[in-house]
Amino acid sequence: MAHLLDRPEFASTFTGGYGALVHGPYGLSMWMYKESEEELNEKLNTYPYSLDTANTLLVEAGFTLDAEGNEWASGLRYKEVTEEEAGTYEHNVTLADGRVLMPLIIEWASTTDNPVSELLVTMLANNPDTATAGMEIRQSVMDFDQLLLWMYRDKSQGEQYSVPKFGMFNLATGFTPIYDQSFSFTRKPEEIELGYNVNFIFDEQLDNLSMDMVYGVESDDPEGFRKLWVDFIVRWNELLPEIPLYSNIYYSIFADKLKNYTENPIWGFAPAIVYAHIEE
Repeated sequence: MAHLLDRPEFASTFTGGYGALVHGPYGLSMWMYKESEEELNEKLNTYPYSLDTANTLLVEAGFTLDAEGNEWASGLRYKEVTEEEAGTYEHNVTLADGRVLMPLIIEWASTTDNPVSELLVTMLANNPDTATAGMEIRQSVMDFDQLLLWMYRDKSQGEQYSVPKFGMFNLATGFTPIYDQSFSFTRKPEEIELGYNVNFIFDEQLDNLSMDMVYGVESDDPEGFRKLWVDFIVRWNELLPEIPLYSNIYYSIFADKLKNYTENPIWGFAPAIVYAHIEE
């Protein structure tokens, strides 16, 4: 899917020049990124737009069949799956010979009046290359609270939410000065039940790195943290549990007479203005 979305064009179109493309869960103003930019440029996959690459990856993933179980040539792709792999996916089909096929249909939950969703419809869901690759993306529009119930699979609000339905959500991420991804990729059922690991991706290395960045390094060892952070970003980028679309770039504009004003991405207006003064 990442290879079927022109992410540089998406970032440019959506942000109007006030944003930049990123390839992982980071912002361009983070000190870790600034000190690791050259290293990350060498190690990260940028997932360039390529229908050929998308087709190759889909074949490697096993989506090589059509609806009758024959070799795929065009139309919607299917993959033969085991009973365990089939799970509760509503679009599975069972052939006369007993084989179960899973179609490449992506159910997408998006929110109302969302400009990001509107651009994703144009550039991804309705992209002719998406259909050519054998993929179908079906959008369901709902309010944000409803989307969260499906994303967290919160059965306390209804048993229907506990049954996996949507494989695609689009949301924004806010960054804070404290970079804490611990438990975000936990493999423990009791923590998943509490709402952690909403991507439901279970990778030992990603889980360990996300914890080690917080609990495996001393607070006076920024270089140790940075190295773990780079390893985490590289592994995240390899697995790509989410497709990063853009990182906003904010500008602070103020008169020259305002002195000692040092606003930045993690030191906003409220604290910065306290230490500032005006010189006429």
